[in-house]
Amino acid sequence: MAKEKFAYESGKVSISFPIDAGLGDCLIARKVFDALVELVPDCLIDVFYFGGHRKAFAKSFYGDSKNLNLILEADGVYQKHARNYDLSMGYSCFGFINLFHANVQRLTSAAPKLLEAVSKIDEYNKRFVYRSAQDVMSIMLRQMISARILGKNIFYFMSCGGALPIYDDRVNIKLFPEYRRQFDKLKLKNYITIYSNISEKDRDRPKVKTWPVRYWHEYVARMKKQMPQINIVQCGGGGSFR
Repeated sequence: MAKEKFAYESGKVSISFPIDAGLGDCLIARKVFDALVELVPDCLIDVFYFGGHRKAFAKSFYGDSKNLNLILEADGVYQKHARNYDLSMGYSCFGFINLFHANVQRLTSAAPKLLEAVSKIDEYNKRFVYRSAQDVMSIMLRQMISARILGKNIFYFMSCGGALPIYDDRVNIKLFPEYRRQFDKLKLKNYITIYSNISEKDRDRPKVKTWPVRYWHEYVARMKKQMPQINIVQCGGGGSFR
């Protein structure tokens, strides 16, 4: 670390971006990351990960970005440095944007578009998030109900009513060269991946967002019947779908 500088030491617009959710949420949070880059193309972002296993998430999902400055373990470091950044902001696994800190004076002159977006996110949160902050599960439930009524998905809510430039549901993650050889050995062409989020040890515990295993069985059967040319690749534990 002695030879590496935090983004806020660079002189450029600096952003700290914490990740502390599961694999899926850390992946789709890349849309928020890219939206920040679109607003400030030459910004530098430090990604802080909570929990050692998320280091791999950070490298895999954000490592290809030219705007990435450092990947840092958050424990004992993030709270100490968060307020030194021009903006400290992350995506919550409960479906909203967490604003931790913003240097309004600095952003006014260096990144007015980003400041406008942050102001809109704050107003959005005042209407839809902060009042429910003590019961985050109610936020998730409202998002799910609203999505069904409006015909929208999670990326719509990530934009905070259009505050962030998030227009679609595509997350483009580049395959690292070191993994290319392993991937090529699979000889996959047209394929999808499925992940049940059910491990053997958690099988009997209540689930919030997970399909029952029988639904997955039916989905795979229908998928193969209608599109037999598509390969289906299971991610996660070998016993997840039993």
